[in-house]
Amino acid sequence: LNFAAYNASTYQADITAGIANWDVVIPPYGSGPSNDFVIAVNGAKPVLVWGGAAEASFNHDGAVGDKVFGTFTPASRYFESGLTAVFAAGATTVAFVQNDSPFSAACCLGAQIKATALGMTSGGFFTYQRTDDDATIAAKAGEVATTNADVVVNCGHEEDTVKMVKAFNDLDTSFCPKAMLATNSLLNVADNYQDTYADLPRGIMMPT
Repeated sequence: LNFAAYNASTYQADITAGIANWDVVIPPYGSGPSNDFVIAVNGAKPVLVWGGAAEASFNHDGAVGDKVFGTFTPASRYFESGLTAVFAAGATTVAFVQNDSPFSAACCLGAQIKATALGMTSGGFFTYQRTDDDATIAAKAGEVATTNADVVVNCGHEEDTVKMVKAFNDLDTSFCPKAMLATNSLLNVADNYQDTYADLPRGIMMPT
């Protein structure tokens, strides 16, 4: 079965039709589709989740959860090492900003729990949509900047986290966090950070 053209309206029928012939099921990329397939397979076969880190795929009870395996660090633990490092370096406040995906929600929830455990102070929690245009992202960056947090945690995907990093840089304010921890933000660095943005990756930590 070719999962490349994942169709949310037909995946259940596709699985029902083919599962008797499969030894292992590999879902399509993404936390949402991965969890859809885990639920649909319902423990009948092992499921190898290669492109989704949100905990939902791994937290099912009984045989459904027992047969799910992953290749990524779980999303809730993405920021543990980064937050530990910036806290050790003297950062005490952190602002959180996330997009509207299940993966990002799991990442930022885990980051908040870790920051609290370290004794860091939350500067605030902000959200945006993956479909937001540059102007909307810029406005959200302005809101985050009012926190004056030492560190910004950005939970998202390549296109929107890169926009957010650039939006912070373009603000006409003195806000300059000591570090930015952002998922998927250092993919395709040569393409995403050119000209006046070329030095920005030096202040970014990308967890996986």
